[in-house]
Amino acid sequence: MATRAHDDRQPLEGRRASAGAGRRTRRSLVAMALWVAGMLIAAAVLVAVDRAWVARRQSAASAGPEARVAGAVRSISGSESVRQTTYDATTRSASVRVISRYYDPGKSLAENKEYLATEGRMAAQLALYGGQDVQRVTIALYHRETLLATVTGQQGDAYDRMPIEYAGPLVGP
Repeated sequence: MATRAHDDRQPLEGRRASAGAGRRTRRSLVAMALWVAGMLIAAAVLVAVDRAWVARRQSAASAGPEARVAGAVRSISGSESVRQTTYDATTRSASVRVISRYYDPGKSLAENKEYLATEGRMAAQLALYGGQDVQRVTIALYHRETLLATVTGQQGDAYDRMPIEYAGPLVGP
């Protein structure tokens, strides 16, 4: 009889073991399903971000020369600095009216001239960079409504060769 009792327990223990294995299998399947769902969501987010980035790059690339020049000047002089931008397709020249970010009436004449020369030349150089649509650019730098300096650059001009004309309070020795 001892053998029989022993035999009766084995199937019961086997059932418990197989039930435990079934629970573990279900848990593994649930965990795997959650992992796959997480990966699908992550992939969908990456695809959406990539499409948005590509669309933004294409719209920037397809922007006209006037918008590209204004954007280049904004990157140097600040997002609220550009007051007016014009582009002449026949001469392929652009003109930008900018409120200077770096002019300070409290600074010396020499400092203000240096800062305005740098701001204007960098803006002109960046506006001319990477495209043949704009061959010539004129950057007019203002403080409020007062013209301070005008920088003119053409394709191929060296940074230090771009002419600067000072006006208003910067005309002097």
